[in-house]
Amino acid sequence: MKKMKSERPWALITGASRGLGLALAESLASEGYNLVLTARNVDDLIKAADRIKQQTGVEVRLMPMDLVQPDAPTKLYEEINQSGITIDLLINNAGLGVYGHFIDTPLEDELQMMQLNMLALTALSKRFLKPMIQRGRGHIVN
Repeated sequence: MKKMKSERPWALITGASRGLGLALAESLASEGYNLVLTARNVDDLIKAADRIKQQTGVEVRLMPMDLVQPDAPTKLYEEINQSGITIDLLINNAGLGVYGHFIDTPLEDELQMMQLNMLALTALSKRFLKPMIQRGRGHIVN
């Protein structure tokens, strides 16, 4: 696998299609980071990427994915590695909340929340941390 030659560092942001994830993407792009953006909403990701590229000139790669799916963190990690991108900053921003009395909320909703908020976050952190340590640089924000 051939590594991307870029003077700019790369940041991976989950949940990047709106809200805090989008704000972080815009801020990092203005600081010169190239971006890998992931979220479920493809249309919102495309709009965000187009605007960010136009305003900042950084490279933006879209990898739409639903991190609620148990195999999604592995697929995302493998796609990034196959693309030759080295992630210098991982921002685990994607999150899901279930509201209401625990007794009344559907079990499936609770399990999806835990999959995204805990398991996907842990899987991505685990996969990206080792190469960061080996390179002697990198950061993870949860």
